[in-house]
This record gives sequence, structure tokens and C-alpha cells, in this order.
Amino acid sequence: MEDTTPADGPVDAAAVQRVLQLQSTYMASRVLAGLDPTGEGFASVAEMTQAAESLLSASVQEQLQFFVRVHDHDGSGRIDRDEFERMVHLGLAEHRLTLAAGDADRLVASMFGDVDADGDNVLTLAELTALLERRPELEASLVGYGVSLLVPGHRAEPEAERAERDTRWTGERVVVAVALALFIVANLAAFSEAFFRYRTAGANIWIQVARGCAGAIHVNAALIVVPMLRHLLTWVRRRRIARYIPLDDAVDAHRLIGETLMWLSVVHVVAHVINVATTATPWSVLFTGSGLTGVLLTMVFAGLWWFSRARVRRKGEFELFHWTHLLFVPFFVLAILHGPYVWAWVALPLLAYVAERVQRSVRAWDATDVLAATALPAGVVRLDIRRPDDFDYNAGDFAFIKLPALAGHEWHPFTLTSAPNQAGLLTFHISALGNWTRALRSRVEEGNAPTAVHIDGPYGAPATHIHDTEHVIAVGGGIGVTPFASILRRVALESDSSSRLKKLHFVWIAREAGSFQWFADLLWRIEALDTANRIDIHLYMTQGRKGLGGAFEIARQLDHETHADILTGLAGRTRFGRPDLDALLAEFADTPDLPKPHVFFCGPQGLSRMLRRASRAQGLPYRDERF
Repeated sequence: MEDTTPADGPVDAAAVQRVLQLQSTYMASRVLAGLDPTGEGFASVAEMTQAAESLLSASVQEQLQFFVRVHDHDGSGRIDRDEFERMVHLGLAEHRLTLAAGDADRLVASMFGDVDADGDNVLTLAELTALLERRPELEASLVGYGVSLLVPGHRAEPEAERAERDTRWTGERVVVAVALALFIVANLAAFSEAFFRYRTAGANIWIQVARGCAGAIHVNAALIVVPMLRHLLTWVRRRRIARYIPLDDAVDAHRLIGETLMWLSVVHVVAHVINVATTATPWSVLFTGSGLTGVLLTMVFAGLWWFSRARVRRKGEFELFHWTHLLFVPFFVLAILHGPYVWAWVALPLLAYVAERVQRSVRAWDATDVLAATALPAGVVRLDIRRPDDFDYNAGDFAFIKLPALAGHEWHPFTLTSAPNQAGLLTFHISALGNWTRALRSRVEEGNAPTAVHIDGPYGAPATHIHDTEHVIAVGGGIGVTPFASILRRVALESDSSSRLKKLHFVWIAREAGSFQWFADLLWRIEALDTANRIDIHLYMTQGRKGLGGAFEIARQLDHETHADILTGLAGRTRFGRPDLDALLAEFADTPDLPKPHVFFCGPQGLSRMLRRASRAQGLPYRDERF
């Protein structure tokens, strides 16, 4: 969190509001009143920070006194019911939460029913002290409220990624390392063979370099198609050999090969240009067949490469990526015309790709019906689709869908959130992140949802391997929860003797409480039907900030002892902020009588990198889903 408070000068409530990024100036004034019991004020931020640091290291009794001062609006030294209720509502506002009618009153009643020993509707320091003696686990919510955010090194959840602390090699890393080593060896071998062949023939150094790059280009032109053979990869994923192939990294492999092709092409072109410029070779060579196709090939591939940049996709410009990626057709045509031996390298993978595209087109030719389209909280649309008769899939699979009413030629990949045993129905949960998905959301909200959809799939994904594992940690970030929705339905609602799964720790990290409503009915059913305790559920709301909303948070914890979670209606309590991934994985890894868990993730790449490091620190196998 960036500190925008001036370094010196008097500190007022507005300054505290900026430091803590609070919604309410009044809430900031209460934190300031708690820090400054004498009312003398702070001459500088440094002085206020020193007071906060002193309070954090003070006794529990002194920290409880701070809690009372924050909530005691009239300075009576006690917290009456109206004061506490006001702070509950302020805490809700800080977390950007809205409760159902009567729920806030229920929280206040839970607090006073448990703590107000004499029933006078007033909370005293003695009663709060007695509460901590009975329930020491509540100390974190009662003491240090709001102050930890003011102290350097304790502000909110750290956004910077942790430094990697462990380099243990897990199975997935070994497989990726071996595949990368083979890729490098293949390129070096192809480069060296052509380089030394032309050296032996007496060519100059620039021709040797150009031809060496051409040899490596042949290898990469053949390989770049393979990661896009989705039917082949899905078939391999369901075989034992899959454990020795980095299938989860197919998209990254495609990008790596593309980058390698680009820079080999640059060196190839530069070497030829230098050769022409420094020898007697005439410039007219550029106007020969190989010269013209080489120039066109470079231009085509440069456009293809540029519009494949992550920054283009992040801006929601999928159409640019989609249409420019079709340049792969003239790329291969020009490549075959340019080099006499290119066809021998690319013929087999291109034939396989064409055959697969034909098969995919035939299967996806006929449209099926959109049975229902529902706008859900947090910008998500649920599509219920009539399931084609021959559409057989596994929990965790994904498919491409095309909605002609939105774009007649665009296919977009989404994970299936229905379970394979749901006859006649397929469901997708789609977050409005790009132009196409935002257009879908807009049409659904306007009551003009598409009625026809084409489906291409299903295709295997990392999550499909969950049923081959006894002990699993499944982590979903935001809409990345979708592959696990299908898995959870299968685990909890089916008796499947083919599954080895004994325990699944499900962690869902979402920005706002409304996101949990996407699959609230599923999570409720799991809690009701999972009598064998195969699944435990952990929900984290990152919009909720640790260290804020003291009255609301302590009342919520006490209320949860006798009621379901007030935010979700689940037995498990929703936690605020991001989880401590290292501590969480260590806790799950210590589950008795079970082997080491495997970690599966789907969600933002920033969170994936953090979870990958935490998994490696614990020596846990890690798999994530990437499109």
C-alpha cells in the first residue's frame, strides 16, 4: 500500500484515512482517538508511527484499552450498544459488504449475549478481559485493531511476491527441465549440423550463421504446431505416459517455440543482409524467389509475433490476437516456398493439425441451445446449454464455445462447471474480462441473451488428474474456481469407485463476497452430503482487509459459534485478506494418515507464481491451468 501521507506536519483523521485507505473519515478519526488518548495530537507521521509500534508491543490489557477507546464514541470509558452497532456498520462499509435485513442486529446480539455479563447493554474493559480469558483465540481480532496497518512492515497483505526460499525439485519440475533440455539440444544439433556443413563447403561466416539458424528454424516450425493438437494432447493426458510429458505447459511451450522462431529468424535475416553488404553478392538477390518470400515471411511472422504479446490480450483485444494469428496459414505457405526442405519437416504435424481441425469443425458444426443465461454477482454470466448426445467429458475438462450472435468466427475456451453425470445439461461460468465476454454480459443483462451456441471439445486439463491423486489441495483464484466446481460436484455427489481421492482441501480466494454466490448452492450441498469428510472448504475474501472492522469482525466470530457464516451461509467461516500460503500448505501437508498432497491451481498468474513457490518450499507437486 502506498503511503501518501506527508512526511512531517500534524496528523489528522484525513491523513490516517489516506494511510489506511479507509472509506470513512469518521472511522479514521476513531483509530486516531484510540492512538491518542490525551487528545494532544501527533506532530508528524513518525510520531504517530512510534505510538502505533509502542501499542503493538504493549500488554494485552493496554491493547484492550485501545479497542475500548476506538469504539467508545462519547468518552465514557465503556462501549454501549448503539456505539458498538455503529462500528459494526462502519466495519461493513470498510469491507464493502451488505448484509441481509436483520443480520447486523444478529451480530450485535451475538456480541452482547456472549460478553455483556450483567445485561446492562454496556461492554466494559473487565467484560472484554473476561472474554479473552475464556477465548484466547479471539485476541487477534480484539487487540491491535487498525494499528498494525500504520506500522511499517505490517501494512495489510503484502502484494510483492515472496522471494523463493526453497529450490526442491518436484516431479513436475524434473519433467519440464528434461523437456527443455531436449528442446535446447535439438536446436543446437540442427544449428550445428547446418553450420558445419556450410563451413565444410567453404561458405563465409555469415552464410554459416544464416544456414545454421535455418536448420534450427526447420525444427521449430515443425514443433510449434504440436502443442496445439488438442485432441492428441487430451488423448495423451488420459494415458500413463502423461506423467512423463509436460502437458500442463503446452501453451507455454507454444509461446517458447514462437519466441525461438522469431529470434532465429531475426539472426537469419541479419546474417544474410550483412553477407550481401560485405561481399560481392548483388542486392538483386532480394528480388529472387527466395529473397521475396524471405522478406514477406519476415513481415508476416513479425505481425503474428507482435499481436501475440501478452499486453495485447491483457487489454482485452482478443480480436486482434485471433485474426492476426490466422497469419500462420500464409506463414507456412511462404516457409515451404522459401526453403527447399521445410516441407519435409512440417508436413506431418501440419497434416495432423488439418485433420484435427476438420474433425473439430465437423463436431462443432451444429449448434445447440442456450437453455438459460443468468447474470451473477461480480460480473459473471452462467450459461446453461443443452448437452449434445455425443458430448462425453471428465470433471475438470474445458471446451471452446462460439456464440454467432456475438461473433461468428471467434472461439473462446471455458471450463465446464457442470458434472459429467448431469444428463442433458452443460454449464459454463464466464467472467466479463474482455470485449467478447463484456458483450455477453451486457446482452444477458438487457434480456437479449444468445439462443444458439457451438461447442468444440471437450479437452483435458490439469484438474482432470485430481481423481488420480489420494490427497489434493485445490486452489481457485476468482473465476479460476470453475474447474474445481465440476470436480467438487463429482466428489461429493457421486459414489465413484474409480477415483483414488481420499481428501480434498478446497481453497477459494475471491475479491468480493458476491463471488461466493456463483456456487453457493453447490457448497451448501457439499457440506450437507459430505458425511465422509472428504472435502474441507476454505474461503478468503481479499476485498476484506485484516486489521479493520474490529467490532464487525469480533461479532462475526462470536456469531459463527452458533450460526452459519453470515456472509455465505456455510458452516465454515469466510476469512478476510489473502491466506498465508506457506502456513496453509504446511497445515494441509500434515494431515495424518495421508500421503503428501498435490497442489492444483487455476487463476491469475501472479497468484500462481506465489502458490508455486509456496508449494516448492513444502516439496509439494504443483500443477496449474493455463489457456
